[in-house]
Amino acid sequence: MEDKTGVTLDERLCEDGSGVVGGEQDRSSDSGIADHAAAARHAAEFADLIARGANPADLPIEQPIRFKLRINLKTAKALGITFPPTFLATADEVIE
Repeated sequence: MEDKTGVTLDERLCEDGSGVVGGEQDRSSDSGIADHAAAARHAAEFADLIARGANPADLPIEQPIRFKLRINLKTAKALGITFPPTFLATADEVIE
């Protein structure tokens, strides 16, 4: 997404020193820092159950058990963030 000057939102956020939490994998691949798509999909499943007549009080309370850590090094560098090698080793994906 570009503004009138041709600058993308991702570039503008990096200029401002802001991080991005994305909901899709391709967002974190572009310039985002994190991804929360799985939680959104799970919320949609609950919304579907309720729309089909399930009583919200009867639905179980759940917490995520799996998180994916994707680190975009280009964005991190633009924001002045560095990560130790031991932290990078724990990432599911490191985007150069």
